[in-house]
Amino acid sequence: MHVELSVTSEHLDKEDLRALIQALRACETATFPDKEIIIRVVAPELSMADCDEIIRSINPPYKRGPFTFTRKP
Repeated sequence: MHVELSVTSEHLDKEDLRALIQALRACETATFPDKEIIIRVVAPELSMADCDEIIRSINPPYKRGPFTFTRKP
């Protein structure tokens, strides 16, 4: 099964985004301990280094990634 979930906000800052991803990861590991969900985050206001830092701070760490990409204008 392929499921896509989209969350959009213009009011989250870097720490809010980190908290949101961490909450998703905590829910994932508590509810689906044998599964890993891939999360794609688009935050054009943040640098690649900021995005990489956020993803690397999530615990438990993801088995794959993080992968950060820049968007072409």
